[in-house]
Amino acid sequence: TRIGVLVGRYFDESGAETSLRVTQLQRAVQQREDEISLKILPGCNSKFVAATAGAPARSEVWCSPDSGGFVRHWTGVPRLEATSEGKSSRCVCVPEQRLAEEGLSIYPGCAVDADRCNV
Repeated sequence: TRIGVLVGRYFDESGAETSLRVTQLQRAVQQREDEISLKILPGCNSKFVAATAGAPARSEVWCSPDSGGFVRHWTGVPRLEATSEGKSSRCVCVPEQRLAEEGLSIYPGCAVDADRCNV
């Protein structure tokens, strides 16, 4: 005999989880994984410079010990991280020991060890 089951949004009459509860639990797990990922590979700093009479518009990305909003003891180098589920790629700061991981690519025209890239 079940005791303490509240029938409604999250549990049905037999005490089984509803699809809403399953969806919310999956979202919570994904959010936690995203938070961990952001600390492991934090986002890059970026700057857009508008076009002037003599120079075209450009964007620049770079890494610093506090880029991505997380203070750490390493700086890293900017890389494009391919994301799953058809989302666009993002710039991440990658520590030296993780440079060979799948899904990371060098910005076109940027040196392998550059800490700043024009994109």
